[in-house]
Amino acid sequence: MSYGSVIAKYRNMHRQSNPEEISALWKRSTPGLNIYVHSPFCPSVCGFCHYRGKEFHFEKDYSLYRKYYYDYLPRAIAPFLPIIESRQIGNYFFGGGTPSLMRPETMSFIFDIFPGFKDVKSKTFEIHPAVWTEEQLDVLAMYGFNCCIIGVQSFDESVLDRQGRLYATREQIRGLARKVKDRGMYLAIDMIYRMDPVDADEIFRQDLAFLPELDADIISLQDNFNELYEDEKIKRFFEIVCDSPLAADYYWEEATGENPVMSLDEKRTRKAVRYLRNDLPHETYSNEIFTFLKTIDECSKHFSKGAGYPSLIGFGSYQNSRKNTFSSIRARQHILEYIEVNNNWSPEYYITFDEDRRKLFDETVELMKRFKTLGDPPPGIVVSIINRPAIRDDQCVLRKPHVLVGLEISWKERTVAVDEFIAGIKAVFQHTLDGPSSMLIVGRRS
Repeated sequence: MSYGSVIAKYRNMHRQSNPEEISALWKRSTPGLNIYVHSPFCPSVCGFCHYRGKEFHFEKDYSLYRKYYYDYLPRAIAPFLPIIESRQIGNYFFGGGTPSLMRPETMSFIFDIFPGFKDVKSKTFEIHPAVWTEEQLDVLAMYGFNCCIIGVQSFDESVLDRQGRLYATREQIRGLARKVKDRGMYLAIDMIYRMDPVDADEIFRQDLAFLPELDADIISLQDNFNELYEDEKIKRFFEIVCDSPLAADYYWEEATGENPVMSLDEKRTRKAVRYLRNDLPHETYSNEIFTFLKTIDECSKHFSKGAGYPSLIGFGSYQNSRKNTFSSIRARQHILEYIEVNNNWSPEYYITFDEDRRKLFDETVELMKRFKTLGDPPPGIVVSIINRPAIRDDQCVLRKPHVLVGLEISWKERTVAVDEFIAGIKAVFQHTLDGPSSMLIVGRRS
């Protein structure tokens, strides 16, 4: 599919917006704000990666590099500088793609666009362990970055070669880790289980056994995104992690919670399991280092949750249908999400999620009126009002909410009367989501 076709699909599924409308919406947002800046290029295209960038080589693609970082990105940022100046920024996050493809002078140029950049205490930069220079680390230290994330993914050369990812030796990664910490920055390491099925368990065990030698402050472990709905592989991932040597030097980020035991559903929806070095206070981790976690997910995944979360504004986009830079505007009763799309070097904006809680009461009244036409439910049926959305194709980046409020109908035993009532529900409501065998979730199309 060409990128032009992707944009046509966006226009069909989402409402197109513009910087003027979005700026007006931002003026109503709550004070807190995090900022994400996207780097769309990669030295190679990794087979396992869900957020793959465009393959890039300086020798033949430098004009593209200049166009993106010195023209497109500054133009995308400029309309929103008044918003940034008026907010207290919690975190800057530079992700990708491969941000460490930026040359040091480009990094300084982009950093200087943002007002008061050096004064923001929490700033994060992603580094490919085979693509970096000491000059880059010096620039990060000079601008007050407090965390670098090294995307190791695996120490095994064979699996990285099969996946088309550039390889860095353990000694090279150990040297990079030491240089990051020598500059006073926290060190985070990303690792992935089952990038492909070849010797996956044994490779992951060996990776986990070597990890403590890097003295990382934070270790993020995740299953292959393409296998998040294969239950047995998810279970195996958690078994290997729990049996690893990490427990001697690290603690699970949620071990301080009231219920550290996760259900399979919780494991399935978790992007990463993070371990923190034993002498790293959880408060420092959540409030000073990884503050971006409170806004990094699309806000539609936090529907009716996340009270008090800061808004997120994202910049940067380049022809990647799987990875759009999103922004979430959070007001007191309104949450809105939009994506930025690079259409022939002009940023376009599409509203992908819009929840106005002021409409929930009206939606609920209308829903109950329709439900009342069915008459009294038979014995054994329980009806609950829910305010979570039904979203078309949840596994796709092109999500569109259809339901603001819905009804959850559950039963213990499937009788003839229950079947007849369910059939009536499906006839009356335009949008129906079949839940487990003992549950049905319905709502009128909004």
